[in-house]
Amino acid sequence: MKAKVKKMLSQLSVGDEAVIQNIDNTILENTKLNLLEMGVFQGQRIKKIYCGVFSDPSIYSIQGRKVAFRNNLAKTIEVLKIK
Repeated sequence: MKAKVKKMLSQLSVGDEAVIQNIDNTILENTKLNLLEMGVFQGQRIKKIYCGVFSDPSIYSIQGRKVAFRNNLAKTIEVLKIK
C-alpha cells in the first residue's frame, strides 16, 4: 500500500486521486461558495484528469463532474493524495 501524502491540489499529476483536506481561509467568500456549489469541500474525493498548456488551467473530476481550476486557486486547496 502506498503512503498517503499531503499536497496542494495544484501539485497533483494527471491521474492522481486525492481527498480534500482544507481550503485556505484567505480566498474570497464568493469563491468559497462557488467551490462548495461545485462539490469541493473537506472529505470529498477529487482526481486530476487533464493539465492544460503551460500547466494552467487543469481539469479535475469530482462527483462525476469535470471542473477547471487555474493554478492560483488550486494552490489554496490542500489534499491528501490516495492514488
